[in-house]
Amino acid sequence: MEKLNKKIFKEERSLDSLTDSNLVLEIIKFIQENIKYPMEALQNGVQGTVYVTFVVEKDGSLSNIRILKGIGYGCDKEVLRITKLMPKWNLGKQKAEPVRVQFNLPVHFILQG
Repeated sequence: MEKLNKKIFKEERSLDSLTDSNLVLEIIKFIQENIKYPMEALQNGVQGTVYVTFVVEKDGSLSNIRILKGIGYGCDKEVLRITKLMPKWNLGKQKAEPVRVQFNLPVHFILQG
């Protein structure tokens, strides 16, 4: 039984796959309000997308947070920092039961002007 509780629902999810538009808006708002463009990236004109993956646990907490694809210059560390700060999610259910879900999140770094 304990083995079953640790199983991760293998359907990887992304923002595009979420049907709860409020959750998508909350995630985007959280990132926009908390992310800081790393000075090293600013000084070097670095732009791009960092892909982070994590597991949303049954209680909504995040675990197994890691970078799938980074761009360096402090951006990867910043994405890890804000991901660890995120509040609990209400995401994974299968047959009305909470499940652990693997989630991939792109975070874009774009210089303005």
